[in-house]
Amino acid sequence: MSGIRLKNHTIGPGHPLFFIAEAGVNHNGDLGMALRLVDIAADAGADAVKFQTFRAESLITRTAPKAPYHTETTGSDEEQSWFDLLKTQELTPAMHEAIIDRCKAREILFLSTPYDNESVDLLDELDVALFKVASTDANNIPFLEYLASKGRPIILSTAMCTLDEVIAST
Repeated sequence: MSGIRLKNHTIGPGHPLFFIAEAGVNHNGDLGMALRLVDIAADAGADAVKFQTFRAESLITRTAPKAPYHTETTGSDEEQSWFDLLKTQELTPAMHEAIIDRCKAREILFLSTPYDNESVDLLDELDVALFKVASTDANNIPFLEYLASKGRPIILSTAMCTLDEVIAST
């Protein structure tokens, strides 16, 4: 049987479900909350917990507007810009290290979706088991090539892709 071997897990056909708990940015930039999310994922029996690694400067312009669903929950752009909101959700390298330490203590894999080359480099330096790519980057060929240059396994989400885009990404 084929598959991707990660620590004590094999992912692929014929192997047990690999359960990834999505932490994303639900920590709101609070390390204590991020650590609690790791604990909740471990208590739920997840094999891995996945965060997001990015720098707001690399993702959006300072004047990019919030989506309507964000204004409903976080207020208008005048109250807090989309850029400023994203800045509050960044994880520093030290926060990554603390989260990884908690993951090791709880025997759960740390994963993170990088959104820019600098974040890829950070995660590579932190020796992540694999890269998880968001479907928004599934057809970002220069980014995918940069990720591939690191030689780590990649899980590529295709949720927002057309079939033609999925085929082009493979």
